[in-house]
Amino acid sequence: MKKLVKCALLVLIVFLTSFFSFNFASSVYSKQIIKDETIKGTIYITPHSHWDPWYRFSYKENVELACTDIMNALSLISIYPEFRYTIDQMDILRYFWNHYPEYRSQLINAVNNKKVEITGGGVCEPDENIQQEEVLLQNFISGINWLKETLNVSIKVMWQTDSFAHAAEFPKIVKSLGIDYLYLYRAYNISDGGFIWEANEGSEVLVWKLYYNHYPLSTLDFIKEMNLIVENSQDNAKNYPNPSKKILWPIAQDFMPPHFNLVQMVNHWNTLYARQTGFKAIISTSSQHYLMNWNWIQKPYYIPI
Repeated sequence: MKKLVKCALLVLIVFLTSFFSFNFASSVYSKQIIKDETIKGTIYITPHSHWDPWYRFSYKENVELACTDIMNALSLISIYPEFRYTIDQMDILRYFWNHYPEYRSQLINAVNNKKVEITGGGVCEPDENIQQEEVLLQNFISGINWLKETLNVSIKVMWQTDSFAHAAEFPKIVKSLGIDYLYLYRAYNISDGGFIWEANEGSEVLVWKLYYNHYPLSTLDFIKEMNLIVENSQDNAKNYPNPSKKILWPIAQDFMPPHFNLVQMVNHWNTLYARQTGFKAIISTSSQHYLMNWNWIQKPYYIPI
């Protein structure tokens, strides 16, 4: 019996040693891959948690779930320096700030070090075409002002990933807020990828319409999905106004917590598949994707009213 226990312990030790050695080596190699400029394709994986404060459950239940997501993201950032996280609504942050003051310094530090990015800035993420323009504008002004006064954050990216409709004059609103970049989804009559959206009165905003809406990794095969993104990039080059090999993939779903093993999955991809496919993976914020992408956007695109 003792020999059996010793053998089992030895096998366990060998397994754990091999596992952690592979993970360490994979992490080191992945960082080298990310810096390799000969690999032209990049998939910017953007972890976030989409929240609907008044959907399905009570407001209290929903915001508490959201606060738990933020806590988990901050914990992951403390463990993995390469982890990133996007927060898209002021109302959630205000509740978190007021009810969990013990996390304030950790949140501010993550924001200042660009580990956490706050996008959108509105009190909520609104549907744009069911409100008067002034109401829509005040939603963002109220949120942006609170974020500036409380966290000293200036919003650079508009994040409308789950809005079911988009107003024809939204570029005017975005520009009036001092925001240059817009991510959106749920616009089924326009091409995916990057373009310049011009409102009727001439205001322009740089837009990235997501190829892929937010989904949780728990329902997907990560490697399979990454390979599909690589394959689809060939079609994108033929069919989209401004094809790019720098693709954003937001990973989340309503109330879903951040994925604790995302760093390992990205390292695994970079170690085994990046050179083979010509696409490396980076855990990023939306701003990082924008800054690498917008020098090639040339063609305006007019969204029909």
